[in-house]
Amino acid sequence: MKKFNALLLTLGLAAGLFTLTPNQAHAATWHKGAPTAIRGNWLSTVPRKKDPAAGFAPQYRISKSRLTRNISNMSGEFASHLSWRKIGHIYYVKSYVKPNGMVLGGHVTYKFYKSGKSTMYDQPTKHHLKRGYAFKKVAKFRSWY
Repeated sequence: MKKFNALLLTLGLAAGLFTLTPNQAHAATWHKGAPTAIRGNWLSTVPRKKDPAAGFAPQYRISKSRLTRNISNMSGEFASHLSWRKIGHIYYVKSYVKPNGMVLGGHVTYKFYKSGKSTMYDQPTKHHLKRGYAFKKVAKFRSWY
């Protein structure tokens, strides 16, 4: 009987400690949607003099479930099925891009980081340009077409 009581006491203490241990969120886990920090309409701040081949400035429209990326002379990228994680100061956003004209489509990972409240930078990946752009937050998404 004493062994049974000791076993019950041990199990009770273990269950109590297990329920009192706080669950911590892991930054390396993937979350659905897009992070609120980078949602909105973003327009590149690169002057045309420095990048005349781009035509009009690159721009992003990022909502909770969709990401649209436009660059002059290129077909638009329309991404859905977003998931994100933050490692260090960089936000990684995985998505599926629909095929559209010159855009082959498929799974794409975007990389963004913020500098202050109204400035964002995109990081080059194999699907992007060789260098990133600085973006400012704008109130309205510009339709150039």
